[in-house]
Amino acid sequence: MGAATPNSFAPLLHAVAMMFFPAIMGLSTSLCLRSRPSPFSTVAVHEYLGLTRWLDRLWLLAMLVWLVLAVSRTAGASAAALLALFLVGAHFWFQSVLAAELATVAERVAASGDLTTVSVDGVCIAERRRSDGTLRFHSAELGVKLYSFACIAALGVFVAAMVSALGRPSGPSVAQCVLLAGIYLSLGVFLVDLCADVLPGFTTDERVKRASRYYVQVFEDWKNLGVVAGFLTVLIGAPYVFSRGEAPFAVMSFPIWIGTCLCFATFFNQVLHRADMVKSRLPLPVWVNVYSLRYPLWAHFFAVIHVIMAIALVVGLLVLGI
Repeated sequence: MGAATPNSFAPLLHAVAMMFFPAIMGLSTSLCLRSRPSPFSTVAVHEYLGLTRWLDRLWLLAMLVWLVLAVSRTAGASAAALLALFLVGAHFWFQSVLAAELATVAERVAASGDLTTVSVDGVCIAERRRSDGTLRFHSAELGVKLYSFACIAALGVFVAAMVSALGRPSGPSVAQCVLLAGIYLSLGVFLVDLCADVLPGFTTDERVKRASRYYVQVFEDWKNLGVVAGFLTVLIGAPYVFSRGEAPFAVMSFPIWIGTCLCFATFFNQVLHRADMVKSRLPLPVWVNVYSLRYPLWAHFFAVIHVIMAIALVVGLLVLGI
């Protein structure tokens, strides 16, 4: 450890920062399904697992690449490597078992009718049903324990790697390290959103319905811890790091784009409110998730802003200097 160079801890910090995303999203999924979820939640999570299958694999592969570099450069990376192997194994086991359970229930729900009805003006409406004997997912209860352990262990290894790096000349600051974890967590969440979004040019009625189910589930039912943890870390951390001169202005890309979107949404909603087209004074993204089969412009707009948000996070990751 004493012979390590200032940059030798960078791969370890990146690897452990990437561990938080699968751990927290797995924990969020298992929390959602632990206590007799509604048929709507069951189908929405079933679709989510199918959509993000390849993203999970690519993310875990990138994490392991960082770990290989870390182990070759840093003597203290063995704990992180063992944790990563545990997380990869637990993640694949949990998702495969849960996907099989969910598929059975989702088929039964689909046989009794679609969960997304469409109004006369083409707007998708979530059709809520009572549980009516929906099964408890025992693997989800075990998943809460597995991913809770992974989150705590990843936090411990991340703090240890951060403390080791802080003592090196030209090493990263605490704020930079925390921001790194927040960027990876937020980036993972937005990539998941892009898997569910309706991209321009790839619109079908079923995709619009599926996107509607995903966002209703995320904003109303899902205990998605990654959204709050990641977003707040970046929105607070990026301005703080920039103000201290620890990163160039480009690190502010994500907060600036978020602010731009909120200002536009607020202004546009006021225009609609004055025209008596909407009843709420809150911006449209907060007020209701409107997905229309007849006019899917809002769904396309949501996909585009997510693409730009993901690009802004990558920019922040590149200029952070770790």
